[in-house]
Amino acid sequence: MKQTSLGLLLLLVGCTTAPKADFAVTTTAAGPAIAGFGACMNPYLYAHPNMPVEISAAAVADLETKVKALHPQFVRIFFLNSWWDEDKDQPVNKDRGGMRQSLIRTIQLAQDSGATVLLQLWYDPSGYQDIDNVTRRFTNAIKELRQKHGLTAIQYATIQNEPDGNPDDVKLDRYPKVYRAFDRALREAGIRDQVKIIGGDLVGEKWQHWLEVIGREMSDQCDGYSFHAYWDYWRISTFQHHIAEVKHALETMPAKQRRPMYVTEFGARGFRERPGLEPGKSDTGKPLADVPVYSFEIAIFMMETINAGFAGTIQWDLYDVWYDRKMGYGLIGPVERGFDRKPGYWLLKMFTSACKPGWRGMKIRGEVEDVWVAALRAPPALRGSEGELSVFVLNRVHGPKRVTVSGLSAGRTYKAQMWNGDGKGMLQELEPVRADDKGVVAVTVPEMGVQVLTTMSK
Repeated sequence: MKQTSLGLLLLLVGCTTAPKADFAVTTTAAGPAIAGFGACMNPYLYAHPNMPVEISAAAVADLETKVKALHPQFVRIFFLNSWWDEDKDQPVNKDRGGMRQSLIRTIQLAQDSGATVLLQLWYDPSGYQDIDNVTRRFTNAIKELRQKHGLTAIQYATIQNEPDGNPDDVKLDRYPKVYRAFDRALREAGIRDQVKIIGGDLVGEKWQHWLEVIGREMSDQCDGYSFHAYWDYWRISTFQHHIAEVKHALETMPAKQRRPMYVTEFGARGFRERPGLEPGKSDTGKPLADVPVYSFEIAIFMMETINAGFAGTIQWDLYDVWYDRKMGYGLIGPVERGFDRKPGYWLLKMFTSACKPGWRGMKIRGEVEDVWVAALRAPPALRGSEGELSVFVLNRVHGPKRVTVSGLSAGRTYKAQMWNGDGKGMLQELEPVRADDKGVVAVTVPEMGVQVLTTMSK
């Protein structure tokens, strides 16, 4: 009799207690405010060998329309002092001219698209022998671009692409001196408060040592740090370990040295006959960036960086036009294919439509094998965005996967979108999803799909 009563009591308790959700969006921020999500923009777009050789005025207008519709939030654009001072570029442009105007038009396109720009001094041919001259020229160009040309989207700057992987360009003992000179030049020009200095762009095997030196010797000059990441698409553990290692390195720095971490270049690589054929092909024989699996891994990468508390990601590359070669990483294909929009275009549009710069990644509790959840929330201080939230759910399980997520606003209705729901890498509007009276939602995500629930109306 006692056992029967106890069993009945337990049954009743089980019926009245809400089940625990698979994941919970917490109220604790994972990191600082984000700059947003975007891609690198090729500054050779409006000059030889792209225009007018291959790309007509009508074709570039079509490309511009597609870039603006994407609304990239945070982009990176290369810069050389020779482009600005002499309108010259030998390796790619072959000194045909037009680089100054091409740079201006590229930054203008980024600004018209709503993006903030990280302008990067790509390299210095002299190896930074005259540091003051190199940094002063770069600073003067930034000032003129912002003030004379109205390109105030330039709000971040970096000197030297992948310094730890290009020791012939700048030595480690010289690198901090370059940044101290750059900081000084920006202050003397009266624009230091308008431009954040991002140091790093690290990608080499000794990135940990470089980051230690940057933190120790450059934290007073830097507003943030950055790294790059590439991986073979059949091995996502490469970037998972890299993100975890960078996060750990940042967290173990002395507190006064820590700065927001940005990813300023990343992508996957496929099967290649030789290294210069990038990004290679998928196992189907198609160009890797043309198939959904590529962008699916990009989504995992971006969600891992949100959960790691990083401050923004810039993918390589936004559109496929000439550098010294066409690399094929673009979210938008080449002109010979009508600047077609690849699966990655629609994936990035999902992210840029579901958050704004200034939002913060939120810590997530819970774990389900091969399922990722990430969330971005608008802080109360961000005007007009109080209470805004977006939650991303990604499924790497074979077949559809149903998961529950708590921590949403009780009874609130969320706009829903699905990327790759049909396996074709497209973005699809779904019926809105309403959280229950405990702030829990249940979603079913197809294999290799990414779903977002968002309060944003656009």
